[in-house]
Amino acid sequence: MIRAKLLILPKTGVFDPQGETLRRALIQQGLVETQSVRVGKEIVIELQDADEERLKKKVEEVAKNFLANPVIEQYEIQWERKEQ
Repeated sequence: MIRAKLLILPKTGVFDPQGETLRRALIQQGLVETQSVRVGKEIVIELQDADEERLKKKVEEVAKNFLANPVIEQYEIQWERKEQ
């Protein structure tokens, strides 16, 4: 089995209202050293073993065109091979 972990975050310079709200809350909780917080999402996709190169291209395409908004978000994909 192959696992794709997608981490999607707002692009640098794009205002992140959830991150800013969380940053203020962390400071109120005593973590006064907090400089910035970015809030995103993690999507984990498990795939059956098949043509690995085809899967990677397809997941990249789906991430770029469907899961992330390329105007305001950036993403990275981490690949893991999981034994069944």
